[in-house]
Amino acid sequence: MSVWFGAREMDPDFVQLKVKSVALVNLACWEHYNPLARYAMMADGEQIHSAMYPGSIFGDLFAQQTEVNIRQHALESACFVVCATAWLDADQQAQIAEFVNELLLN
Repeated sequence: MSVWFGAREMDPDFVQLKVKSVALVNLACWEHYNPLARYAMMADGEQIHSAMYPGSIFGDLFAQQTEVNIRQHALESACFVVCATAWLDADQQAQIAEFVNELLLN
């Protein structure tokens, strides 16, 4: 495999080849409950999965469900899962709840 830059040819090194060959895909929150989306990634040969969840806004039960969900995906797809969440303190949770309530009332 060679990469062409203008008139000269360059051979990529080992790290460049490995990075290009890793299948990195992601889903956000509720998308992890869509079996067809998850199956499509598994069929594509997913190796590293990036899972994104909103974090602590919904409490400890949601955090536990998130952990179970990402472990299940790792087991079913035989890939590494990296989970990114936003941990919110009580003030941030109150601000978001207030904003959502305003949206629902209008």
